[in-house]
Order: sequence, then structure tokens, then C-alpha cells
Amino acid sequence: NSKIHFYLDGSERIRIDSGGRLLIGQTVGYDLYANGLLQVSATDGTAAISVTRWSDNGSSPYINLGKSRGAVGAYTIVQSGDRLGQINFVGTDGTDMASHAASIAAYVDGTPGSNDMPGRIVFATSADGGTSETERLRINSVGKVGINSTAPDGMLAIEHTSSAPNLTMRN
Repeated sequence: NSKIHFYLDGSERIRIDSGGRLLIGQTVGYDLYANGLLQVSATDGTAAISVTRWSDNGSSPYINLGKSRGAVGAYTIVQSGDRLGQINFVGTDGTDMASHAASIAAYVDGTPGSNDMPGRIVFATSADGGTSETERLRINSVGKVGINSTAPDGMLAIEHTSSAPNLTMRN
């Protein structure tokens, strides 16, 4: 059970555990939906990952989430419906930290090809008392928006199964 520890002024700051996880501010890996290879913990605002770009132009920093169906380094084409990346929002429920409150995910939304990657973005939330997320809003590859609709047939499709109004506008 090998580990590498990095200390500064007598306090452990970074650890690489036997599973190859880089742990910052913690000594064991935590299962937060997936037991990720980079984990950062703190009891204050330093529990964050900062990406900053300093340049005199209109460009910004970015985070890339990528997916291939092949081995590491193999550019094997993805398929329609494949999830390309997801951001999960979870909280401790008194048992663990594996229950989602919400997520934002991107999927392949059609047949990809060379320099062609049709995509959709999905916003999902968990209902009170629920244990899993439900898709609430979708923007598909042609720009159609579905609220509680996984197949919007117009530019904005709102589906609702109760007798309550589907759309309310107030001034």
C-alpha cells in the first residue's frame, strides 16, 4: 500500500495514494459519484480548482471533457447517444456523498463523422424524496429546446402531465 506524501512546514499538503489518485487537502480518496484521480478538499473557499487566463484578448480559460470509444490515445469514433461529459452536483445525505441533486451533461445527438460532432446538452435535477435525477431541459443539435420533453418537435416544447398550466407569464 504505497503512498507518496508532500509536506510543507511540517504539514502534509499533497498525497499520491496507491491507486494513483492525487489527493490535495485529504489523506484518503472519497467516492463522489466516481472516485476521481484528482481530489481536492478543504473546509473553506480553497476547496476549488482555479483556471485563469491572463491575456489581452477576448479568449477565456476552458475545461475540456473528452470521450473516445477506444483505448487511451486511440481516436475511436463515438456513437449517437454517448455521453461526452457531465458535471455533477452532489451533497452529503448523512450516509455518503453519492446522491445527485443536479447535473449538466453533453451527449452525441446524431451520427458523428470526420470533423462533425452533433451534440445536445441536458440539465437534470432530483425531486424531493427522489434518489435519481430526471431530465428537465434539453437543447438538441438543431437548437430545439425541450422542457420535460426529450424529443422537442418545435423550437420550444413544454410538456406537463398535470392539470397545472404549462406556461405562466407574469408582469
